[in-house]
Amino acid sequence: PIEAMQMVVLLTLRYFHQHQGLIKLFFMQVGYGDIAATEQLQSARLNYRNILLTIIEDGIAQGIFLNPPALNVQITINSIIGTINWTLYDLLVVQNQNLEPEVLATQISSHLLRSLAR
Repeated sequence: PIEAMQMVVLLTLRYFHQHQGLIKLFFMQVGYGDIAATEQLQSARLNYRNILLTIIEDGIAQGIFLNPPALNVQITINSIIGTINWTLYDLLVVQNQNLEPEVLATQISSHLLRSLAR
């Protein structure tokens, strides 16, 4: 689960580094105004949440991550998504900096995994 979480964060950052225009649409759940495209985004969001859910459940089952109720799974998923979203927004929009996905993924993963660890 630790490596899986690190990989998901890295792949997410790489993707949005290449597709910066989709950050707001994906993370803020804004639609295109196009029904088919909006449905695809909703499906992608649900798949992403399910990937995170699987990683978290695996970590709990293996005794690596905290157990409920100490760890609320839905709040954890929202926290992961929110951390990535706001970090991207701050770096790319507010600070107008370049994104280095590998460096940032290590930093974000370390932060997230510390909050999940037993």
